[in-house]
Amino acid sequence: MKYCQGPAPDTKKPSFAAPPKACDAHCHVFGPAAKFPFAEGRSYTPPDSSFESMQMLQKTLGIERAVIVQATCHGTENAATLDAIARSDGRYRGVAIVDDSFSGDDFKRLNEGGMRGIRFSFARHIGNAPDFAMVRRITDRVAPLGWHVVIYMEAPDIVENAAVLAELPLPVVIDHMGRVKTQDGIDQDAFQLLLGLLRERHDFWVKICGAERISSGGAPYEDSVPFAQACIQAAPDRVLWGTDWPHPNIEGTMPNDGDLMNLLALHAPDDAVRDGMPLPAVSSMAAFENTLLAARSIVITQAPSGRHLGRVIAELGLADGIADRITRYDMGYMVNDHLVASTADEEIGFGVATEFSFYRDRGITNAGPLPEEIQMALEYQVAMVTGSDQIAAIRQLFEFLTTTEARAGFAETGVEN
Repeated sequence: MKYCQGPAPDTKKPSFAAPPKACDAHCHVFGPAAKFPFAEGRSYTPPDSSFESMQMLQKTLGIERAVIVQATCHGTENAATLDAIARSDGRYRGVAIVDDSFSGDDFKRLNEGGMRGIRFSFARHIGNAPDFAMVRRITDRVAPLGWHVVIYMEAPDIVENAAVLAELPLPVVIDHMGRVKTQDGIDQDAFQLLLGLLRERHDFWVKICGAERISSGGAPYEDSVPFAQACIQAAPDRVLWGTDWPHPNIEGTMPNDGDLMNLLALHAPDDAVRDGMPLPAVSSMAAFENTLLAARSIVITQAPSGRHLGRVIAELGLADGIADRITRYDMGYMVNDHLVASTADEEIGFGVATEFSFYRDRGITNAGPLPEEIQMALEYQVAMVTGSDQIAAIRQLFEFLTTTEARAGFAETGVEN
């Protein structure tokens, strides 16, 4: 058994401000060992990294929420994680480590304590080989809870088990970009399989934390950036970020969490990230629903597109819960004018893509098309009118619609021509 070094003591303040309700989706609490003993037979022993220490870290980084991930040094005794969740005033959730001995009542208690997933650590560097027979047994049992499964495994094991990962009955989250090695390049089989699963499975997620674990060049770990960017490009609404604090089992120089957070601005080099105003995710039904639930204000039109959206919201069972946050206008341009004039945070408007395109120079950003399942197509037809005194203008319109410029404009706004 080895003894781990602790986290860097003086966390740097990041170079950008995190958005409101920012979440560290992968961190740990260890001990204090006097209260929460480490597991017998563990492969490593970390120093105490308590709830209080994590509070100080989050204050420096500007992070409000967290998902605390149970680590193998505590085994299947999840008491330290549950304690931190209970003391968080609702700001934390957790991911548990379990085994076949857990009963239905045990899982129920974990759920009531704030656990929302299970983790299997198959990191060979700490002696854990993959056991997907156990994974399947347990995921089948917890599926009714609506949890997810987190898999920590190394690159060669992704290649060997890609088909099994694709068949699990829960949403799958892969830790640390699959622990691929940056020196093997973006095109390595393991990473390409990971990207393929991200593109093809709408319930497959990846964490772009652990830059220090996959880097071959060392600090500041910028050789990890292309890998994180590729994950974001493959599935921007199914990528999670976390600190991995307090970084157990790191050899050599311990990374500073402020430096690691600064990598996020390189991973997603968009003004929205740096300004603390991330674009809402709407490309899948799950992301669309979560965005509606998170928005403080929703602006739609009474026109056909808005009425269609209202029916969708009702079918999802969200109408009553968000009714007091919806503002409706008679016409689509009024939605855009509202958004331009608004100073509210976490406000989102819905309308026709062609209408939004006229407001780009006024600060309106198109967050992307809605999921195909709820798209509404409008058909436009143009015909010559005999005897019209505007024949020349109509003919000019016809000619324009056949130009490369017009087709490019339609394509950019999602209109088929």
